[in-house]
Amino acid sequence: MTTATWLGGAIWGGADDDSLWTGGSGPGGAPAAGNDVVLNRIGSLTLSLGANTPSLNSLTIFSDDILDVAAFTLYVDAPGSSGIDLSSGTIALAGGSIVDAADITLGAGGGISGYGSINITTGALTGAGVVEASGGLLDVFANVSSGVQLAIDSVGGGDLRIQQAAATNSAISMTNSSQILEIGSAASLTIGVQEITTGGTIYLNGGTATLTDAFGLVLGGNLTGGGTVDAELQGGGTAKASAGLTLTFKQNVDQAGAATQFVIGDGGTIDFDAMVGTFSIKPLVTFQGATGTLSDTAVIMTSVNFGTITGFSGGDEIHLQAFGAGDTYVISSDTLTIMNAAGTLSQSFAFASGTAMDQIVVTDNGGIDTIAICFMAGAMIRTPDGEAAVETLKRGDLVLTAEGAAKPVAWLGRQTISALFADPVRNWPVRIRAGALDENIPSRDLLLSPDHALLVGGALFHAGALVNGTSIRRETQVPPTWVYYHVELEDHSLILAENTPAETFVDNVERRNFDNWAEHEALYPDGKPISELPYPRAKGGRQVPPRIRALLAERAVLIGAQAGAAAA
Repeated sequence: MTTATWLGGAIWGGADDDSLWTGGSGPGGAPAAGNDVVLNRIGSLTLSLGANTPSLNSLTIFSDDILDVAAFTLYVDAPGSSGIDLSSGTIALAGGSIVDAADITLGAGGGISGYGSINITTGALTGAGVVEASGGLLDVFANVSSGVQLAIDSVGGGDLRIQQAAATNSAISMTNSSQILEIGSAASLTIGVQEITTGGTIYLNGGTATLTDAFGLVLGGNLTGGGTVDAELQGGGTAKASAGLTLTFKQNVDQAGAATQFVIGDGGTIDFDAMVGTFSIKPLVTFQGATGTLSDTAVIMTSVNFGTITGFSGGDEIHLQAFGAGDTYVISSDTLTIMNAAGTLSQSFAFASGTAMDQIVVTDNGGIDTIAICFMAGAMIRTPDGEAAVETLKRGDLVLTAEGAAKPVAWLGRQTISALFADPVRNWPVRIRAGALDENIPSRDLLLSPDHALLVGGALFHAGALVNGTSIRRETQVPPTWVYYHVELEDHSLILAENTPAETFVDNVERRNFDNWAEHEALYPDGKPISELPYPRAKGGRQVPPRIRALLAERAVLIGAQAGAAAA
């Protein structure tokens, strides 16, 4: 079979000039019926082929070429309705584009394959043919009806990206690592049969990206990104919430098959809305980066079964449906066990070796148990290079002041507190809820010592003085020991802890309570006098003016802090 190649440029009005074709078996090299047509390096092309144009077996559109078929009927192998009719022929894209205002109808023997883009402004991809990504990225800016079979080259691989609403009644075969299925940030894909992956990667590109499978997704490859999976998930593969994105699973997870490996990127969230794991199938969880959230508040805690949790550190949190007010917990080796007040229900969580188990706390906020590392390790401090956990700072590291100046750390003090011997009022940490002081201040819950001062409304207030029982509370459940960290600069400054202006360390009579005070004395054998900031200071609740109390009360309402919730 010969291949007819177009030699002309962009055409307006007709493509039946035989002199502009070569290689075909028709007159002057034009395509004859049943031949292949190649449009190569012609730029933007609008064709009006006319009623006498022979039907074509296939049409290839090369890189940088655009076939605009908005105003005519292109018959590939057989006549059809307005738009493109592929009853059994094929359009092969090699980097080019198809632009159409009407439907593209694919017959059972027809299809579109390759890499490039398909753009349909008002119609859809319909029929019963195949759309296959091969050799690169195939971007589908079109609604796809359920009869169309979506595919990715199973041998050479490809990247099929759905950019609008799509449905298919056929599984998308994914068997090797070079196959990629993407769902755009404003797109949805509904698969009408059980989707089984043994390789490749499914990307949900954030936004409202949604993957739906009424018969369940068996994940043997990778699923990553952010969006919603509305399907029962059976594991064996890896599912990752990318940095800063939320990956939500609407239906039961790992109720059969193998365990899934869940990974939470820096600032990411994995949110389960149903049962997770079983007594014998326990999905694994890995936290990556400085912050991450694992959440399943939709079902009772005993219906949540995780395997080993790895990488859990200062900025990470686990949210679960509480058994009820008065939950207690016990830490033994690398295991955390949460029990209800009567001790009749319990749930255990296993953490990888090396987790700071002595700093884990469990708090109850209105029926949600939050597992976290106590602030003192993990509070994020603003630096010129971004946020850094306070415990990672060392002498010479630069931090940003509230005024935006970069200043080096002179010393990082560490103070270990024992719950057995500490006075709860003077020593137990104070939790300041996210947004309790102002919009995004703090940016996350902030825990700090009661005598650590923050700048609020033009004055320095000790955290203990701000306690109001709702948005700012004393911790009531603490580990056996914990560590406070204090950042000292060469002067008394305000740095940003979780986006909150907090004072740096100033030498005081309790300095020898620091674990590493000997380091300070070695650095400054003659002492280090520092002039304090020129702000008024309130150390006790009676010194907090009514306007500040009113501000805190207003913020508590805005962030939903409830007066009747259990103290945290």
